[in-house]
Amino acid sequence: MQTDPLSDILAAFDTRASVSGGIRAGGDWSIRFPPPDTIKFGAVLYGNCWLQLEGQAEPVPLSSGDVFVVNGRFAIRLYTDVTIDPVEATDAFANETGTTATLGQGDQFHLLGGHLALDPVGTALLTDVLPPLIRVAAESDQAANLLGLLERLVTEMASARPGSAAISQPLAHLLFVHVLRDHIESGTIARGWLKALGDRRIAPAIGLMHAQPARNWHLAELAEAVGMSRSNFAERFKAVSGMSPLSYLRFWRMRLAENALQSGARSLASLSASLGYASESAFSTAFKQAMGVSPAQYRARAHTDVDMLPS
Repeated sequence: MQTDPLSDILAAFDTRASVSGGIRAGGDWSIRFPPPDTIKFGAVLYGNCWLQLEGQAEPVPLSSGDVFVVNGRFAIRLYTDVTIDPVEATDAFANETGTTATLGQGDQFHLLGGHLALDPVGTALLTDVLPPLIRVAAESDQAANLLGLLERLVTEMASARPGSAAISQPLAHLLFVHVLRDHIESGTIARGWLKALGDRRIAPAIGLMHAQPARNWHLAELAEAVGMSRSNFAERFKAVSGMSPLSYLRFWRMRLAENALQSGARSLASLSASLGYASESAFSTAFKQAMGVSPAQYRARAHTDVDMLPS
């Protein structure tokens, strides 16, 4: 059965979004967040401010109903007055008993912020292809899909009723997926695997490869499945994704391999077979060519990195 490639990718890397805090502010104010090293999103419930990514383009205006996603690589500054020295976010939240920081005077601005939690392979995979900033303006056509989710999310978080956290997390996840899907369909993405997911001629072939990564796919059968000639299919696939169809298959197999090796739950023999390699040796050779280390070395390094994380 063919799969939806975007859903498949989000599920494969255990992607979960959650709201982690917020800002209430009034008057003139400015706050700086260090590079988060994870994909973050925000939604403006009411009010206005400017968003500036350090070292990037001109600041972007934010207003009521706007939703944005940042790829986590740059420090973020939110402000109403650029001449005000920003408060560091760590200091602003350290002075609060809850998860909302208060800035300036009054209550003229409220922003909900959250982050995407996924495994290291998925984080790198998405961070590499997302632009520094995606903004969905409240007046845009795409925003209509977000308004109901945002209103329900705010209601659940404010209610403090039993189960509100369990309901808020999937709502935040849906909010992120809507933004990501709208970005894919916007036609503004540079070529790459994310752009290919939004190409109606190419995406079905990617879905087939995702559904059966162990299958020995041939260019001709993929082209036939999407109703294109071999040459037209190969040309379009490379123009959109930046790689050939079979290179994409190897790319996806390696991402699945990384994910499995980091979890450490499967034997190399089992993993090799599930990814379409005739032997453990063939898989090890392919993995080392792609990653620069053997599967065993990669697994050992991944577990060492986990062990070194603070508890």
